[in-house]
Amino acid sequence: MASRAEKSWRHILNPSDAKNDYGQPQPWRAPEELLATLAERFAQIAGQALELFEPHPRAPRTRPRPQDLRWLHALLLHQPDLLPQVRDQARTMLDHYRPRPRSSWERADFASAQQDRELAELHMALTRLLQDPAAASRCSALGDASQVTPEQLAQASEDVLDDYLSRHADNDDLIEKTLLSYAVSRTGRSQLSFGDVLARHSHPRAALTQLTTDLRRRLGGAPHQRETWAALVLRIPDCPTEAILALPAWTALTAGGQPHGTASTAVAELVTSALGDDDEAWTRFSASPAAHAGPAAWLRLGDILTAAAHGTPWPKPPRGK
Repeated sequence: MASRAEKSWRHILNPSDAKNDYGQPQPWRAPEELLATLAERFAQIAGQALELFEPHPRAPRTRPRPQDLRWLHALLLHQPDLLPQVRDQARTMLDHYRPRPRSSWERADFASAQQDRELAELHMALTRLLQDPAAASRCSALGDASQVTPEQLAQASEDVLDDYLSRHADNDDLIEKTLLSYAVSRTGRSQLSFGDVLARHSHPRAALTQLTTDLRRRLGGAPHQRETWAALVLRIPDCPTEAILALPAWTALTAGGQPHGTASTAVAELVTSALGDDDEAWTRFSASPAAHAGPAAWLRLGDILTAAAHGTPWPKPPRGK
């Protein structure tokens, strides 16, 4: 099975891997239905082979290679509905062929390093497929929804993310991690917007406020992530006042407005309403400890306004992760 998946069947099982002499995609003349039928047949036989797999009682002398796992990938990809015992057998095989660091005396030339990297990527992809069996491909498998992180979600394309959210509908915790991923991602999404994802939450307004309140604990990160989050929150139509007041103060006062570096209209109105005509409150507000970086960067706008308006001690920054 390993030999066939590596050689004669490789491009049947993964048609997109077929390239011509110029590195361009080489389309098949055979219809997609035939390729799918052949791949399913291969997967059925691979399932029988997997049942016969037995790990070596001692550590194998030869290093695991990507070709040791490609046929398992074909099985999980083209026949995802496996019995629990077969799935457990797949996990046993993955553990047997897990990547191992090279010893100082082992040769590690360019080809070996490339093979190690390919094995690690394939091993991770298969792990996610086992945790996410309904994924359409190993590229769209993001793993267990309870373990996926905002950083991993930030790296997913729009199509993959939309598919993942659809397959885990009504999972508010996943939706919240996806919302946080928009602050982590450095590339915008044109079709699946922040508002679209927020609308999938069972209580969107409350979730937006709570995520903003717990932003340091749930997200952390550099100033640009706080700025991105603030801009996303302030773009929400009829954004809850509680969510705006929960924003980091410095960020709320310097992000979201035009020109850049000024407060948005919504933030300016809240500040004016809280401080009114009290000159001492405005003086205290201008001397607040809110900062661009460090722990003081996480001081919330609402807490700063309350302390400035009532002359109470400045709040402490919220706890981090």
